Amino acid sequence: MHWFIVALIPPLLWSLVNNIDKFLLSKYLRVEGPGALITFSSIAGVIVLPLAIFISPNIGTLSLVHILTLITGGVFSGLALYFYFIAIFDEDISSVVALIQISPIFGFLLGYFFLGEIMSIKEVVASFVIIFGAVVLSIEKSESGKFIIKNKLIGTILLSSLFFALYDVLFKFVAIEEDFWASIFWQNFGLFLLGIFFLVVSKKYRIQFMSLIQLNGKSILTLNLLNEALYLSGSIIFGYATLLAPIGLVMTVGAYQPIFVMLGAYILSRFVVGGKQSYYKTINKQIIAGIGIIVLGSSLLYVL
Repeated sequence: MHWFIVALIPPLLWSLVNNIDKFLLSKYLRVEGPGALITFSSIAGVIVLPLAIFISPNIGTLSLVHILTLITGGVFSGLALYFYFIAIFDEDISSVVALIQISPIFGFLLGYFFLGEIMSIKEVVASFVIIFGAVVLSIEKSESGKFIIKNKLIGTILLSSLFFALYDVLFKFVAIEEDFWASIFWQNFGLFLLGIFFLVVSKKYRIQFMSLIQLNGKSILTLNLLNEALYLSGSIIFGYATLLAPIGLVMTVGAYQPIFVMLGAYILSRFVVGGKQSYYKTINKQIIAGIGIIVLGSSLLYVL
């Protein structure tokens, strides 16, 4: 299967995750805050461990250096989620997902310095065109008529994007030499350890987590488990895609995620919550332009 098709699956799955995250924060966590969801998402890494052991029983054959590298990568993935949840707590989900497409820039740099990945001029140009389209999608118009991007949001997204890129690079650094599923095991073990750390060290997050389970246990547990299964499935497929092409190039395909998010958010607002709450941006010329630029950038990968 071509790397682009493989790389397109994670953004589709993650777009469902993004909308479920926003729905959970809006419906169940408006008062408590994102702490419970951050903790839950990190601890949920444990659900992948039995599957990884079943597929690859030799998880203990990795070198200690590689195990520690993957655990560190798992912690980085959890920190990326941490800043992502903070960003979507008060912001429009489509803006956050569009801005997070900055991450391929970190992917280009880290992939070059740590993995020796070199992209062609065509791939670099196409990638930056796609990223520019994502930025166009993220720009908002203020009440005064000026186009703005919130500085606080940018800072949070930059941190999230950096940690996502660090995780991807560390995973590929090990997975290209070691067993793929053994690498998945140790990465998710690191994510699980971060969740336990949040639960033990942060009294605030622990209270939010327990309150969430007690008040909305069955409904939110079911929805969150589904959400984590989608997220982790996307992460596994993404990890495989990075073995087929340079990390920066694979991350660029994530620019389609804002499109999937807006479509899903529209469906959620229109048919699930009955228009009672807005989860999406109204389609306008700016959004059409952003989508058009992304499609143009993708086309450049093949027609030039």
